[in-house]
Amino acid sequence: MNDHRPHILMVEDDPIVSLQIKRILEKNYSVDHASGYDEAFSFLQSDKIDLILLDINLGFDSLGGVELLGHIREDSRFDNIKIFAVTSEPLDEVQGNFLVGGFDRYISKPVQKEELLGAINEALLQR
Repeated sequence: MNDHRPHILMVEDDPIVSLQIKRILEKNYSVDHASGYDEAFSFLQSDKIDLILLDINLGFDSLGGVELLGHIREDSRFDNIKIFAVTSEPLDEVQGNFLVGGFDRYISKPVQKEELLGAINEALLQR
């Protein structure tokens, strides 16, 4: 693909949430979707990813988002990728844990268009 837009990988196991986020992003970004660990790493190996939107509670047959984050952060090839936690957990309870754990930011579900686009634009300018 000869697309010069920033490349976002969305790791989300809920097809409705995936569709919602893709519709928000596809006008301004190149967006790929993975529903779990294996798919996410496949994209990371084959594409230059600028930012990852990582669901915290992935399905039962996959590592959770926090575990996946750990594997990504262990690999120096991915040091420049911004990674956002996407969660429906109450943010006042988990905010510190996510940021200390290596996420660059968190986004709450249901995702709000302005919040998501603003956070992504800010993060990509910081790279």
